[in-house]
Formats: sequence, C-alpha cells, structure tokens
Amino acid sequence: MTKDPDKRNDQTRPDQEPEAAPEPTPVTLSPAEFEELLRKSQETEAFLEMAKRAKADFANYQKRVQRDAARAAEDATADIARSLLPVLDNLGRAIDAAEEEHDFPALLQGIKLVNEEMLKTLSTFGIEPIEARGAIFDPSRHEAVFSEATSEAEPHTVLDELHRGFLYKDRLLRPAAVKVAVAPPDTAEGAADSEPNDED
Repeated sequence: MTKDPDKRNDQTRPDQEPEAAPEPTPVTLSPAEFEELLRKSQETEAFLEMAKRAKADFANYQKRVQRDAARAAEDATADIARSLLPVLDNLGRAIDAAEEEHDFPALLQGIKLVNEEMLKTLSTFGIEPIEARGAIFDPSRHEAVFSEATSEAEPHTVLDELHRGFLYKDRLLRPAAVKVAVAPPDTAEGAADSEPNDED
C-alpha cells in the first residue's frame, strides 16, 4: 500500500509549534550542603588571592634581582676605576717631570714604573697578561696576525707581540695579537730530501 505523502508525522509539520523545554527542577540544598558549598567557594577565592600575591611577589623579586645585579656590576666597575686612578696620577707626574727637566730617559723609566703598577693593580682583580713572546702558538690564547719564515726559531713559535692579551680568572678577555714563525721553504725541502730512503 502506497503512503500518502501529505500525511506526515505531527513533529515534522512546519506549522506545528515546537514543544516547550521542560522547566528545570529546582535544586534544594540542605543547610549542611549549603555551608559546604559556601566553604569551598571561599577557599577558591582564597587560593586565587594567594596566587595573585605570589605572582606579584615573584615579579618584585625579579626586579630586585635585576636591580642588585646592575648595582653589583656598577660597583665592580667603580672599584676598578678607583684603583686605576693612582696609576693615572703617577703617569701624569712622570710626564710633568720629563717636560720640566727635559729628561726623557727619566720619562721612560717613569712610564715603565707606571706600567708595572698598572699590571699589579689589574692582578688584584684577577686580570693577568698572557705570555706570548717565545711561547708556542696557542690558538686559544693567541691570534696570529703575521707569520715570518725563519730558521732562527722553531715553527709555530711566537716571534713578536703586536698587542698584549689578557685573562680574567683563566677566562680569555682578549687574545694576544702575535707574529708566528714558520719554516723557510728551503728548510722544508731540505728536510724532505734528507729523509732516509727505504730502498737503500
């Protein structure tokens, strides 16, 4: 039997009003349950307040640490500068004395003394010069700027120092710029020719 297409379920008719949603059943709490709910709500608010205070305290702590670190760096710089002021004073005295007396050997001697005083002052802060002349080239401490072919020194020996390098408590502050010895070409060829022949 063929169904009549005009006969539809009442729920699918477009002119039918949708059924109203059932009203929610009111929740009834006993006095004990209400007190428990209120207590938990208060605890939640307390935890949130504690979290806000902890966040604010940590932000203040970070600012204080950064401020203290900056102040410590400034104090360290001031200590070094304060220690170097007498060195500058002595250098000025040496120059004044040489200009008045026109005694340039005395000026040279004065500059040498100031240089020694400067190195001694830096040493009190853990800053030491790097030994370069005559040492074997060390790429972790030396920077090869020039090389010179010579037979008067072993290859890779530092011949000269263009500027001094310095360490701060075994940490490299600045490498020493150096000139390094290399073997002359004829020496290298002669060494190759002088090697024993296995066929002999």
